[in-house]
Amino acid sequence: NMAIFTVVNAILLEPLPYASPDRLVYIWEIWPHEHPVRAVPTPDFANWQANSHAFEALAAYGGDRTVDLTSNGEPEPVEGINVSSDFFSVLGIRPILGRTFLAHEEQPGGNAVVLLSHAIWRQRFGSDRKLLGRAITLDDKEYAVIGVLPSGFRFPDNGYNPQLFFPDINATVANWRSPQYLALQSVIGRLRPDITPAQAHAQLATLIERTTSQVPVQFARMRAGMDVRMIPLHQRLSESTKPVLLVFFGAVALVLLVACVNVACLELARATNRQKEIAVRAALGAGRSRMAKQLVTEGVLLASFGGVAALAVGFWGVRLLRVLRPQGIPHIESVGIDGRVLAFTFAVAVLTGILFGLVPALTSSKVNLLETLKEGSPSDTAAWTRRPVREVLVASEIALAAVLLAGAGLLARTFIHLINVDPGCRTYHVLTVQIALPRTRYSETDQQIAFFEQLLGQIQALPGVQSAGVGTGIPTACCGFLLGTGVEGKRPLPPPGVRADVFFDWVSLGYFRSLGIPVIVGRNFNEVDNQSSPRVAIVNESFAREFCPGESALGKRVYDVGWRVIVGIVGDVRQNGPLHPARPEVYEPLAQNPSDLSSAMFLVVHTMNDPRALIPEVRETVGTLDKSLPLDDVATMEERMSKSISAERLNMILVSMLAVLALVLVSVGIYGVTSYSVAQHTREIGIRMALGAKKRDVLGMVIGQGLKLASIGVATGIVGALGLTRFLSNLLYGVKPIDIVTFIAVSLLMICVALLACYIPARRAAKVDPMVALRHE
Repeated sequence: NMAIFTVVNAILLEPLPYASPDRLVYIWEIWPHEHPVRAVPTPDFANWQANSHAFEALAAYGGDRTVDLTSNGEPEPVEGINVSSDFFSVLGIRPILGRTFLAHEEQPGGNAVVLLSHAIWRQRFGSDRKLLGRAITLDDKEYAVIGVLPSGFRFPDNGYNPQLFFPDINATVANWRSPQYLALQSVIGRLRPDITPAQAHAQLATLIERTTSQVPVQFARMRAGMDVRMIPLHQRLSESTKPVLLVFFGAVALVLLVACVNVACLELARATNRQKEIAVRAALGAGRSRMAKQLVTEGVLLASFGGVAALAVGFWGVRLLRVLRPQGIPHIESVGIDGRVLAFTFAVAVLTGILFGLVPALTSSKVNLLETLKEGSPSDTAAWTRRPVREVLVASEIALAAVLLAGAGLLARTFIHLINVDPGCRTYHVLTVQIALPRTRYSETDQQIAFFEQLLGQIQALPGVQSAGVGTGIPTACCGFLLGTGVEGKRPLPPPGVRADVFFDWVSLGYFRSLGIPVIVGRNFNEVDNQSSPRVAIVNESFAREFCPGESALGKRVYDVGWRVIVGIVGDVRQNGPLHPARPEVYEPLAQNPSDLSSAMFLVVHTMNDPRALIPEVRETVGTLDKSLPLDDVATMEERMSKSISAERLNMILVSMLAVLALVLVSVGIYGVTSYSVAQHTREIGIRMALGAKKRDVLGMVIGQGLKLASIGVATGIVGALGLTRFLSNLLYGVKPIDIVTFIAVSLLMICVALLACYIPARRAAKVDPMVALRHE
């Protein structure tokens, strides 16, 4: 509980590490006729920045890019991002060295300047303070270093981890008719102290209405019915992780409750043995409240020792979470134990002590002095008095464990579904590498195509290589382009400027073969498909079904920036991983690309053996063509697929571990209560056997009592699971929150555990010698 709360505290409760974080908001526009993209067009942002008075400042960021850093060491790909000049002032961040951007530096044609993160300044440049004002080489271009950010700076978007910051020249362009600068930006703002979010929202909406006449017709159609949305920046950063963290927190809380119930049963048994002590105290004048306080105090003292031990275990648990680095939980490396976590641990220790100490305190304080103080009075009366309480406690912990097991079962079935999903491509013996060509040396399309054709020729000649290809995107790392499209005579083309729902990828001849993507109908690309031949394309099955329903797509013409003839149909590939279905996709031959390629292409190599063994040879081959080119994002397809479901794997593992722990606690609890019951009722069992009861009768009696409790607990737990597992719906895939198979399996497992836990005490009860039992009593 302490370890998980540490993460919950850091992600959901702690204020953001910026100045006055409660006044920071994230702003975006909703266009009803478009895909839901949380962004703002640059003209609207420039309009807000110039005319809005509800904010102390507004800032934009976007245009993330990977650049090759070649200064002061080997070439290295580094993540960078464009930010407006007010970006750091909005967050209240000051560099530890130098300055941030000036307004004129984000104008087109401004100075080539860059800000460094503290991490890259330390790792790449050895924390050299003389670096300020000097130039470093990025993508073969000189950039002057103007500042270094503090070590604790956290970028206000979980989707990015930039190490370099550039001035955003798009942020200042307010003209809708400047397509070279028209882009979508993420926008954050700092509200003025006397302005509410509702007032700021109304002002931005009014500014949009005033500029409607300036918007071209094609954009006006898209913006019909649009609205502005604004949420606190903290909510924006935590909304994706909140459901997962709350599920984990709920799971550990259930385990804690099971443990508390277990200890309550033990304390209840202990209180039964102390019955005469309590009776003597009562006879000497101690009231019920005084005795209850004593027992609760003992429970709190016991729990406090557990709380002290929790500090050590909690520190270890937090370090383990940092090592695991679960995807979807941002900045896990900065999670630490603070005063709030210590207070939480202390509060949990006190509350659990009260929880498992209160039940025995209340039952033990009800003492029959005359009966209890009789010399040699049997303890059966006290035992039978407390039996219903113990049974309720045992049934309760079984119910809690059943809820946790149901959740673990649903997550396990989700993971099984995911690993069995056909991604549509080969995942074994495939190496993937991202290579970015600097525009300064490869400015022409012919140069770019020639480089990759030469690279493929050399890679295919390496020993153990079966095929190789390149493409703008690969499964789980889809970097294709979204373009407006349509099939001639079929689905009409969208109006100009409307975002498309079709991916376009440029691929080489060996791309489909290397990834094992089958050509279903028609042909693959060949050497004839070049700049001098008719433009062709290959589409996937999803495209054919959506754009040409009921007929073949072969021979029809598809549009992107020109018309292309469809010459083949390939199988669907889940480009965004197993969690997402395949989308309509168009592939075009690399040699026919009429404009510049993507800044980064993926090399795909199908090998006969372990693909990772080929990495040094691939690096050497790339170096012979251009020694300044680094290899980026090197991974096998198996690793990529595994990483794409790593969050689901971690969810399953953590919840399953907690469920197993709860199951162990339940089995120990059932065993302990049954053993204690057998010990307390030895005289009764002896009488039954003296009157003719067989061993199997005693065995059946003890096991039957345990199964009755287990049945009640399982039934209650399944009812609870029906209500609680709906909170897992966002974490499930291929299985519904109410899954009969899972619930039946959980019920059978709990019954089996109860049988096993009751069997050993039942056998001991069946071996009771009637004469020995009666003589002892």
